[in-house]
Amino acid sequence: MSLEKRFSVEYLAEAQDDLDKLDGSVRVIVLKAIDKVSKNPLPENECGYGKALEDTAGTVPFLSYRQWDTAETVLFVS
Repeated sequence: MSLEKRFSVEYLAEAQDDLDKLDGSVRVIVLKAIDKVSKNPLPENECGYGKALEDTAGTVPFLSYRQWDTAETVLFVS
């Protein structure tokens, strides 16, 4: 039995709409990416899966994760 910790996932209404519009096969890939990131939603420099998105002031708290086999990118807050 795995006791792997997962973080909760909440979708903005706009994100849920975008997810609902995806083709079924792409939706599966995106949901697997979201599941993977929910296990370790930290920046890469902290051994996580996210790549930091920064503005000129360096204050944006968002990270991104991109699957290599699709053009879809998952944005999340750590």
